[in-house]
Amino acid sequence: ELTIWFQNLKYLLILSKFLLQCQSNRWNALEMTPPIAQKQDPAADKTVKVFWLPKEVSQSHDQDSKACTLISVLLVYNCHHSKVEFSSDNPGHHLLSAFRQSIDEGNKIYGKLQYDKMLKEKYLNIPEALTAIKPSIKAPVAEWESFLYDGDLLETLYQNLRDKLELWYKRRPADAKSDANVVILANLRAVVLLFSQRNGVVTLMDSHGHCPYGAVIALVSNSSLNFLCKWYAEQLTRDTGPVSCYELSFVYCK
Repeated sequence: ELTIWFQNLKYLLILSKFLLQCQSNRWNALEMTPPIAQKQDPAADKTVKVFWLPKEVSQSHDQDSKACTLISVLLVYNCHHSKVEFSSDNPGHHLLSAFRQSIDEGNKIYGKLQYDKMLKEKYLNIPEALTAIKPSIKAPVAEWESFLYDGDLLETLYQNLRDKLELWYKRRPADAKSDANVVILANLRAVVLLFSQRNGVVTLMDSHGHCPYGAVIALVSNSSLNFLCKWYAEQLTRDTGPVSCYELSFVYCK
């Protein structure tokens, strides 16, 4: 227990230092981009604010973790119940704290599933992840709909996402207490998009490590969702190869 306490303290200190850097404007868009030759749309460079977290902050820093689906649905729960205020300028303390908590909880749940030999496959789908987190949460998290697509992620993500978002807002479940949240599953990776209509912000959270950095958070205004989709599709393709099929899962808090 003492070891876990020290690990959590170390995590908090790292995130606190990172937040201070953001708030003091020491990290601009160029400094937050990995020092690897990356060609991005010039408009996206100006519109998408990308925050590469320290290498210690990722799901796989201390272990070979496949907990990304668990972490994604836990982020939906933790951000909603922590009443995180989203900003298009930088990730605030509450968002970073929810990220750390979700990574820790997701890895713990995944480790227990492994130990108990409860994993059918290494990677969980959304229904499996929602079932697995039930003992750890106080209010239900549910999947509204899931949509499967064949096609290049870079060419189709924005249009497909926009169409289904319109459908969500037309048919939003009566018991939904949270805004829209979309888990993107592609090339054995899951990330989550958190939408805040009130603040006009979309937040992408990716718990995987990205050498030489850790996890990554990307922020845009609602009107710039197309740039975020392009940025993520390019990033995932660089990291894992071409994406020819993917899933969009809408998850919400009851």
